[in-house]
Amino acid sequence: MKALMLLFMAVSSNPVATHIVNYIEPLSQANRDAYLAGPHTADRQQAALAFFDQNWAAFQSSTGCGATRLGSAGRKCIADKSRTGVWPWEQYYRDPIMNGHLCSTRFNTDLRAAQESASAFRSA
Repeated sequence: MKALMLLFMAVSSNPVATHIVNYIEPLSQANRDAYLAGPHTADRQQAALAFFDQNWAAFQSSTGCGATRLGSAGRKCIADKSRTGVWPWEQYYRDPIMNGHLCSTRFNTDLRAAQESASAFRSA
């Protein structure tokens, strides 16, 4: 009976772990892409990093893949997504934000002014 129960837990925990991954990964991708597509200011970088870190913590928590009931499927899920795992989410979704080029507010203002000047020149 115990073997049957363990088999059921193993079979049912894989889809749960997959569901957690399928929920959190698109959020992480969208967060990274939104940051990279916009101005790389310190405020936006901090917000994007905080968003990733919150999702990463939730992913590993007892309500995510760290849930005891997920057993080896949950542990494998976390290991696969860790920095040294098969699909290292930190490298995919955090590092590009962390290593992104930061533009100062002054630079953004100067760039906007130059773009407006060029646009006005082309219109004339």
